[in-house]
Order: sequence, then C-alpha cells, then structure tokens
Amino acid sequence: MKTRMIFVAVLGFLSQYGPALAEWTVPAPVTEVNTEYAEWDPFLSSDWLSLYFSKGKTDTFYFHRLYEATREVPYGSFTSIKEISELNYSGGHIQDPWVSPDNLRLYYMRTEPGNYWRLKFSERAAVDEPWPVGVNISELNVLGQMLRSPTLTADELYCSWLKNPVFFNQKAPYVR
Repeated sequence: MKTRMIFVAVLGFLSQYGPALAEWTVPAPVTEVNTEYAEWDPFLSSDWLSLYFSKGKTDTFYFHRLYEATREVPYGSFTSIKEISELNYSGGHIQDPWVSPDNLRLYYMRTEPGNYWRLKFSERAAVDEPWPVGVNISELNVLGQMLRSPTLTADELYCSWLKNPVFFNQKAPYVR
C-alpha cells in the first residue's frame, strides 16, 4: 500500500512538473521580431499567441517603446508586429511589459522627468481593443525613484518588481 501511494505521488509530480525537467533545445532567434536595434524585455502571453517587448535606440527614436507581435498558432511564426502607440510617449522609456493571463491588463515601467521610473497599469475591456493610456500604481511608486520589471502571480494578488539595485515583492490588493 505504501509503495502504491509513493508511486501515485511520483506519477502526479512527474505529470505536473515533468515537462519542466526536460532538456532545453538550442535557443533560436525570433527573426520576425529581431532587428539591428535593441529589442528588450520579451513577455510571451499565456496563450503563446502574443509576444510583448520593447525596442529602442533606432534611427528615428532613442527611447524604448512597447510592441506586440502576434501569431495564429502557438509555436508558429509571428506574422504581425505593431507598436502599442497608446502607451508610448517621446519623453522617456516604456519597458518591462507583463500581461495578465486573459490579455486584458498590462503592467509596465515608464521613465519620467526627474529620473523617476514609474510602474504603470493599463486595462482594456476586450482583447481586440487598443490599450488605454496607463495609470500610475501610486501605492508602489511612493517606494522610490527607480522601480521596474513588474511581475505578478497569475491571480494578480502578488507583485514582484526591481528597485535598483534590490528585488522586492509584496501582496498587491491595490491592483483591482
């Protein structure tokens, strides 16, 4: 009986975590997205159909801006790349996207005058709608000048972020 319980426990563990224990393949460039400029901060949506990233230091603009690349099927090629122009502005960097599992909420970092790095939040009603202008997450932005890289749990109740040079996390009841 004890052996059977251990077997069931091991089988359950492997079914849950086995794929994560497999060997990684050789990394390959995402050629549809990569350019001669600086593509940073990739975030793949939970359905694997959208890749959010920032790009900067191009011939026409210095500051990083957010982009979304989409594809029809997981593991397929990204066929459409567009700037998320509603969130971008010419006065500073927009970086570090994190998107909710339902693709309706976007968290990111924006630099502002005075060397402030602000965590922002944007929410849309449907996936096919544009992102509205983001708002400050003021409960976190009071913690210091250089906040970046917001990462949340899937239920969006806990948020981790970087504050140069230290990593923080906190329960995030302010999100909704």
